[in-house]
Amino acid sequence: MVLVRPALAIAIILAATASSARAQFPALGQTDTFQTNTLQGWTQGANAPPANLTVTTGGPAGAGDLAMRIASSGGVGAGSRFIAFNQTQWVGNYVGAGVNTIEMDVRSDATNLATVNLRLGFRSLGVGYVSTNPVVLQNDGVWRHISFSITEAAMTPNGAPAPFANFFSSAQDEMRLFSAASPNTFNGDSMAVIVMFDNIRASFTPVAEPAALGFAAIFAWGVRRLVRRR
Repeated sequence: MVLVRPALAIAIILAATASSARAQFPALGQTDTFQTNTLQGWTQGANAPPANLTVTTGGPAGAGDLAMRIASSGGVGAGSRFIAFNQTQWVGNYVGAGVNTIEMDVRSDATNLATVNLRLGFRSLGVGYVSTNPVVLQNDGVWRHISFSITEAAMTPNGAPAPFANFFSSAQDEMRLFSAASPNTFNGDSMAVIVMFDNIRASFTPVAEPAALGFAAIFAWGVRRLVRRR
């Protein structure tokens, strides 16, 4: 029988608890609605101006529907870049959770002059993955529903991250929402814009398997051959 000293046993338990808590993944259907009047873990960092990231009314459902408002000032310094990140409920085992899509409602302010190339990014130890194609927001003050695919085909590796399946099977450091002209960065572009977000949701979008695509192509070829013979 192996005896474990009390201090060592406590250390093991605490380490296991911390590891378990760190590896929690978003559940399907998990949604940030901001109706608790809190930012639900979203931040721009300790040095960003507090007014740049707030919860306000006027979500997609109108007055009384709370939403997250992200502002950036442009220029240089804290708060100049359009970016916000979450290091709590949006990091973890996406593969195990069956989550391959992040959808949300967005509203780009009609006063914005700069083009918002919205991207989703996941980072660990300075490397990770970013949406290859941005969602280009229309600066017209209209709420729209958009989504980002968290699949290898839809994301660009930044730095030298672990293979896609491995990276998204363990807890990342953070998930980021930011505007950047290029996917080869985790830093938002310097711009003066205001964008609101609501109903950030973890979901699953069926992806056609290569075998299924092959069968569909063969079936379509057979139909065309049959039609030609008539």
